[in-house]
Parts: sequence; C-alpha cells; structure tokens
Amino acid sequence: MKYLILLLATPLILISCNKDDELNENIPPKTVTYQISCNDCFVFWKDENGEQQNASNQDSSWEYTFEGKSGDLLELGVMNTQDTYGYTSASILLNGEVLNTCNSGCPITGAALVVDTLQ
Repeated sequence: MKYLILLLATPLILISCNKDDELNENIPPKTVTYQISCNDCFVFWKDENGEQQNASNQDSSWEYTFEGKSGDLLELGVMNTQDTYGYTSASILLNGEVLNTCNSGCPITGAALVVDTLQ
C-alpha cells in the first residue's frame, strides 16, 4: 500500500515542480541601472544587497547595473565635487527605460537624489 501511494504521489510532485519553473520563467527580468551626469562628483547608491556604496571623483561615464527583485529599495545620489559650480543628475533605469530621475536644483552643491522601490 505504501508503494502504491508513493507511486501515485511521485508524478504529482514532478508536475508541481515543473509548474513552478514555468511560472518563474514568465517573470520578466528586472535589470536595474544607475546612471549619473556630472564632471567630477561623489556618488552613493544602494547595491543589489541593499548595502550602501560610494565612490569619489566620478563623471558621467559611471554606471552601475544589477538584477533586482520586487521590493528592492533603489537609491542613487550624486554631489558636485569639482572646483567650479555645476549641475548634476541621477537616474534609475529599469530594463533600459527611465524609472525615476532627478536633476540638481543648486549649482553650488550640485546634489541630486533619486529613490524608488522596485515593483
């Protein structure tokens, strides 16, 4: 009797595993990209693990990309560090499309901060 139950249960377990895999395949990727615009700036961001990171003396070529998941807190900030006044901007992209962006309103600090939660 135990063998009969085991024999009948095995296909059900395998079928349910396959359904989960198929569902996961239908979830679109969430590629998050952080981009900045500045000449010489300090940049800080939350990485894919939610850890705060930062880097000095960056410019518009700086970019950070990772695979995100629903519920991730996205944060990117930039501050002007050049000797002259300058505006900055910070953008969060999701799968190549702008999710959120912020331009600095003050040329002295050149600070821009953008925050969002990945859905």
